[in-house]
Amino acid sequence: MRLTMMVSLYSGANLMAVNADGNMPYDLCEDDVTLDYIESTMAQQDITQEKIDESRMATEKWMIEDIRQLLESDSELNRQNDVGTCLVRPCLSLLSLRVST
Repeated sequence: MRLTMMVSLYSGANLMAVNADGNMPYDLCEDDVTLDYIESTMAQQDITQEKIDESRMATEKWMIEDIRQLLESDSELNRQNDVGTCLVRPCLSLLSLRVST
């Protein structure tokens, strides 16, 4: 695991990548030595907590912006897309979270 991670980092792996659960590589790392290496590499790349938070919220921000554009154009939010999903429930959840904070 250590060698794989070090080779990945050396090859330019994105330490800011976020998976579907909102986790980044350092969240998933269980090996202390590898975690130290990841954290020191993040520090060298000037990855701050603010940048981490922005990266974690990027998808939500894009969705909120898409929702705003749909609302401004009077589009139907309840319409299903090509894969059968619609934005109503996630939209309302995201908007209510953002409005309350």
